[in-house]
Parts: sequence; structure tokens; C-alpha cells
Amino acid sequence: MIGVRLLGRDAELEDVDRRLRAGRLVTLIGPGGVGKTALANEAVGRAAERFALGSRVVDLTRVDDADAVPGALAAQLGFDSFQALLDAPGDRKALLLVDNCEHLLSAAAGTIGRILEVCEQPTVLATSRSPLELPGESVVALAPLEVPAVDTLDPLAWPAVELFLERARDAGVRIEGADLDAVVDLCGRLDGLPLALEIAAARARTMSPAEIAERLRQGTDVLDRPRYRGATRHRSVAETIRWSYDLLGSDERELLDHLAVFIGPFDGGTARRLVGLDHDHRRFDVLIDELVHASLLVAETSGSSTRYRVLESVRRFALEHLVARGERDAAFDRFVDVALQRALENLRGSTTAWRPEVLQDMLRVYDDLAEALRWCNRHDIEPQRAWQLCACMWAVVHQGRADDVVMVGRQTIERWPFDGSSVAAAAVATVATAEYVSGEPQRAIALAEATLGALACPSVATVTLQRVLGQARRAIGDVSGALAAFSDGAEVARTLDMPAMAVELDVAHAQVSADDGHVEEALPALRSSVEESVRIGSVINEAWARSCLGWVLLRVDPTTALGEIERALDSSRRMTTTGEQIDYPIGVAVNLRSRAFAELLRGDVVAARSTIAELLDDVLERGAISHARLVIDVAAVLAHRIGDACWARLAATAAALPTATLVGAGYELVPLPAGGAQPMARRAALATVVALVTAPPSDAEVRTVPTATGTTTTITGRAPGPDDASPSLVERGPVWEASYHGRVATVRSSKGLADLAVLLASPGREHHCLDLAGAGSQQASPGEVIDASARRAYEARIRDLQEEVDDADLAHDLARAERAQAELDALVDHLTAAIGMGGRTRRASGTAERARTAVTHRLRSAIRTFADAHPELGRHLRASVNTGLYCSYTPPDDTTWRIERGSSSQL
Repeated sequence: MIGVRLLGRDAELEDVDRRLRAGRLVTLIGPGGVGKTALANEAVGRAAERFALGSRVVDLTRVDDADAVPGALAAQLGFDSFQALLDAPGDRKALLLVDNCEHLLSAAAGTIGRILEVCEQPTVLATSRSPLELPGESVVALAPLEVPAVDTLDPLAWPAVELFLERARDAGVRIEGADLDAVVDLCGRLDGLPLALEIAAARARTMSPAEIAERLRQGTDVLDRPRYRGATRHRSVAETIRWSYDLLGSDERELLDHLAVFIGPFDGGTARRLVGLDHDHRRFDVLIDELVHASLLVAETSGSSTRYRVLESVRRFALEHLVARGERDAAFDRFVDVALQRALENLRGSTTAWRPEVLQDMLRVYDDLAEALRWCNRHDIEPQRAWQLCACMWAVVHQGRADDVVMVGRQTIERWPFDGSSVAAAAVATVATAEYVSGEPQRAIALAEATLGALACPSVATVTLQRVLGQARRAIGDVSGALAAFSDGAEVARTLDMPAMAVELDVAHAQVSADDGHVEEALPALRSSVEESVRIGSVINEAWARSCLGWVLLRVDPTTALGEIERALDSSRRMTTTGEQIDYPIGVAVNLRSRAFAELLRGDVVAARSTIAELLDDVLERGAISHARLVIDVAAVLAHRIGDACWARLAATAAALPTATLVGAGYELVPLPAGGAQPMARRAALATVVALVTAPPSDAEVRTVPTATGTTTTITGRAPGPDDASPSLVERGPVWEASYHGRVATVRSSKGLADLAVLLASPGREHHCLDLAGAGSQQASPGEVIDASARRAYEARIRDLQEEVDDADLAHDLARAERAQAELDALVDHLTAAIGMGGRTRRASGTAERARTAVTHRLRSAIRTFADAHPELGRHLRASVNTGLYCSYTPPDDTTWRIERGSSSQL
């Protein structure tokens, strides 16, 4: 349960931790409401630091379709497809929590089994009501909390009682004296199930424990209902939910029932629209607050925004009410209409100018769109809503959801025969685009050509169909067909007043033309597209046009091209002049690749190696494995330049992979000799690139190679200069400057950087956390540190400060960022001293424990800061810095740092 501190689970936690050390699959089983999720989160929090990649969480309650489990799991982990997850290199260990497997048990088991079979590094902790029945599975059965006898001498020592009392205190009620006997009776009646205890305790504001127990005794009719027969503990949860539900007013009950159509988190605005309270915010807030206070709804706040979630047990209960009242279909119909309306509002105006926030908005609502489309495919009589929903998904196809869109899109066009309408054509265009991005260009061509031939008149769908037709034709080598499709699409777009789409198609035409040797014609066309993008105010179009301009410029002037590439890269991932934030992954990836090619053409092999490492990090961290070709082809050129034999197999692999973007393969810029090497699997190729870019560069790498003009030039990797002989960390007033492998990163000063300097100055030496924290003699525990209300206030302020630091960084407001970071560090130091593992409020520990948590936070924060500025250095520090009661720097090789603090220096 979210918000409930873990009580009485020490033995189970130790058991789970021991099993996670010994095996790769641990399944935590138990009845609904027993606290599996809370225990799993606590176990993951304790074990995560043993895994280089930390922990990741997947919540399967967000999925209702068994076929969607693999794609949904991959998407929640940040990968653009399940195959991409399987193909990601596994050089670092990760801990994966897959929560709530029970309602899709077979699909979840098959997906987890495939991950464990193919991927070497993940360790999986799953929660379910039943075992997954997979080889090597270690099962931990979780029982309810222990409940005392009614006449026990010390009821406060029992976890079930302690939990009830704590949650009652959170509701503003303190229970003492004679009421404790009633609490003991109540805990026994509720079988010690945490969910049931929490729901009951939430009612302590208006009823005494004795009254609550009596009301539950009166509700025994629920035990006679067939769906609640079975284990008593299952009935206890159902009975408690029903009892608490019956105490709600009719309006609150109706609201809860209708919110159950959401399978994942939702915001207040969407919920208001669903239930018809879009213009009555005050009434909606009162109703939803009551559901939160009754613990039937969870509110999850991040900064200034709040999202809500219906607990799975409560959701199933509420859906049964909708069915019993005959309102389920009507509720889901409204859900479909709301999801569609929201998507159409997000996309409004996108044909004129792409707004930066469109992509983020559409990704946030994708789960709702997919669920709504599945509902329409199963229940609607007419196809219009399904076609519209499918058409809206076009915006997210290139953002990592292509495989998901292919699956649900194929269902749509198979369910509803094409009728020649523009809305049906738009749906087909989405599916065709997804087929192309997923590596099926022939299927994309067949869909696009058949649909274009059946359209009665030009429409928006005509433009998107010509777009994907051109992309797919280029992917199979049909240059003239691609050019014709892009030209025809741009002409229709301008006729229909769709300048943003027209510019995109113009850029695609210029790219293909340049790849076909017509560089001098392509360059002015691309410059014109940049100017038109600026004129119509489409920052996404501008970023992409600049990206392609930089790529084409590489053929004639690498130095000028590099400047254009840097501008395009900056606009793809930073603030615009209007203050809008672009999150444009393909722009970032393409420009990093272009920068690496530019550095290779200019002879800076060391810089190219670093850029390829940055590109690899970006692709892997985003899970955008469909962009693997962008990494592998330029890595093949790097390997060839430095004489690494892996170049031939990397080149063959890149040539065999589908092209997810029209930016060319790149070998015409820096040709590779012909070779007959066999392609590798994508996973093996990416692992080879990891080894290539993380290997230490030689002092000087000199080779004579062909250039784009057919002449020869000397390519020299930059030899280390005086400042590169050893890595350095130098304090320069308010900033620290780190030099590592020939690249310099500058970051703001912090306590964590000062701690890091101490560790780097003495490799292999252990430093007690008290020494790093500057604490004096150890002190004994003085008592409880922080109460629940103060803790919530701390956490709320920390969330606000985290957002303020991010906003200030993006706005380059150094002073505001430093002020917010200083307050954030102080609050985190205090809060980490006041809470235990998993967020349990504890009695104040001694000085050593407070120092350990504070220093660990500071060091990890410093390493994250360096990782953002210098990915190669970040990887080195993550692998070499150890935290805990004793902290140390243990590099894998003999690394000596030059440390300068003010006027002093250390070697």
C-alpha cells in the first residue's frame, strides 16, 4: 500500500533479500491486500544499490490485454519495443520489479521468462497472488500481519495493531485506553490484512473502533455472495471495501465507480470531464478528497501536479458495481469520448506548426488511447471512433511506441473494412508508419499504395500516406519512388494549408536527393526549409531541418557542418527562445551521430569516440533501440579508423538493420572497403560498441584513409596534452572542473563534490562517513526524529525544490538554482537522518547513521551531476565509487587524480 510504512516484515525482508542475492527470479505471493507491493518496494529499495543500473518498476495493473503485456512492460522501462528491450546490451546488472502479475498471469510469466532467458543481467522480483511457475523461481509467501488475542497484555507490540493506530493518527485520531480492546478485536476480524486495516482506520475520524467493528459485523451478507467465497482473508478485503464504500455518499460512490474505467494514473481535468464536472471544480474537489481520505483512491503528487490512481482491488470492486447497475458500457463509452477529445485537442494546429509539447502530451495519454481503441474494436458498431483514435496515434509512432501501435492498429484495420473516407485513410497511415518504423517497409508500402488508390479526394491522410510511402521506398532503395512520393505529398500539403507537413516533406526530399549525389541542389532547399520553419513558428520542424542541413553539409565542409550540427543538437534538447522545452529524441540521436562523423572527418578520433559513447548512452537510457543503426554505423567507421577488427561485422550489421530515419548510412562520407562479414544480432552489436567506446584510447592513432573526395588524409587521434596526463578535479571558486580522457566538464560546487575530491585523492583507501561528514564524537539516539505531518511537509517541499532546480537549470539561472539546491541538500540531509530504509520514520540513530545517509546522498548526487555533463566520467565514477559506512574510490586500473582545492593540490 502506498503511504503505509512497513511493519512486522523484518523476517520476510531478510528472506527476499537473501533470495535476490542467490537467484534471478523471486516471486512474492499472497492474497490481495496483504501488502505485497509495499514489501516489494521496500526490498527493492534495500537491494538497488547492489545493481549498477539500480532498480526499475513495472506496474501491470495498467494493462488489461494479455497481448499488450510485452510492449507495455518494455514501454514502462523506457524501451521502444519488447524486442528492443531484449536487444539492449546487458553489461550492467539491474533489478526489475514487476508488480501485480495475477490478472494476466500467463502473459506476465511468458514475458518475464523470455527476459530471463535472453538477457543475462536482470534480476526480477515479481508480485502475484500465484507463482509464475518458471524455472529457477524462488517463491516467498506473504502472510497477513500477526494479530494479538483480545486479552493480550501488550497489544501495541503487535504489527497489525500498530499499523491501525498509525493510520488512525494520520487521519487525526489518537486511540488509547479501553478502545485498544476494540482495536484488537477489529484487527482480528480483518485478518491482519494491511489494506483492510488502512481502509477501516480511515473511518476512525467519524467512528470509534467499537462502532467500526459493529458495522463490519452487520455487513456479513457480503460473505454469502458467490464471488467472495474462498479464503477468509479475501473476504476480509472485499468486506472492508464494501463497508467503506457503503459509508460514502451516493455522489462519491458514483464518482468512484466511473473512475474505475482508468487502468492507470489520471489527472483531475480528465476525470472531471469524464464525470461531467468539467465546469464545477469545487464540487469535484470535494468528492475526490473524500475518496482519498477514505483510502479508496491514491493521490500521487509530483511538484505542483497531482495524479490519482484507483487501487486494483477497489477498481475491480467498482467495475462490478458498474456492471451490476448496467452502466459499464455507458461509462466506457464516455471514457472513449474523453480520451479521443483530449487527443484531438492536443493535436489541434499541429499541421500548421509542431508545438514542442505535443509529443510529450500524446505520450502521456497513450495508455488511455490504446485502451479506448481496444474497447472500440471489441464493442463499437460503427468504425468512426476507432479510426479517429488510431489516426491520433500517428504522433507517437516515432517516439518509442511503434510496436504497440502496430499491434492495436492491425486489429483496427482488420476489424473495420476501409470505406474510402479520409478518417479511415488517416488510421491506415498511422498503421503503415508504424510498420515502417518497426522494420516492415514492404507492408508499409502495400498499405499506403492501396489506400492512396482508393481515396476519393486529397486530405490530411493523403499527405501522411505519401510521407510513409516515401520513407519506406527509400528504405528499400527506390530513390526515384521516394522522391516522387515526397514531392507529391508536399504539393498536397500546401494545397490543404499544412505548412508544417509540407516543410517536413521538403526536408525529406532534400535528404534523399543529397544521398543520391545532388548535394548542391539539396543545400539551398534545406536552408529554405529552416527559414520557413522559423517563419511559421514550428520549432520541431526547425530542429529537424537544421539536423538534416548539418548532415548534408558534412559532404562539402565538415567544419561549417559541425557548427550547424551543434545548433541543431542544442535546439533538439534545450529551451527555445520562447521558453518552450523540446524533448526530441530522434533529433538528439541524429545530431550526435552527425557530430561523430564530423569529428572523424576532421581527424579527431578521440573526440569522435567520446561522442559515440554519448550517443550510445542516449539511445540506451531512452530505450530507443530502434535507433541502433545510428550508433552501429558510425562505430564501424571509428573501429576501422583505429584498426579494430570488429569494424567489418559492425558495418555488415548496420547495413542489415532497418533505417528508422532518412539520414543516410554515412559510409559515402567516410567509405569503408568492401567486406563479406556476417551481420551480428543487434544485441551483440551494441555490446561490441560498448566495448569499443569504453576501451582506453591509445596515445596516438595515425592512419591514412580515403576521404569523400577520393584523396587521402592523415587521421590522428589527439595525443594527451599536459593537462591530460592524468585526470584532474580542480576547484575554481563556485565551480569544479573535471578533466577526464581529454574532455573537460564544469559543474557547480556542492558538498558531494568536496567528498568526491577526498576519495579521488586516495584511491583504494576507505574513509569513514563521519570523517567525510565532518562529525565529531558519536551520539546516542535521542528519540523519534520527525512526526508524520512534518515529514509530509518536508517531502512536499523537496519535490517543489527539485522542480525549481530543474527549471532554473533550464533557464540558465545559476543563482536561483544554487539557492534551491542548497535548501534541497539541507532538507534531504535532515530527512534522511529522520527516516529509515523504505521511508519508515524511526527513532533518531546515532551520528554515524546520519552521516552515512547524508554522505551517500551527496556522493550519488555529485556523480549524477558529472554523468550529465561528461557521460564517460559518470560511468567511471559509478563503477569505482563505493558508499556506505565506509566510502572509497577503487578504480579498475591504476588511475591517479590531480586534485586542487583552492590554492592547494594533491596527487
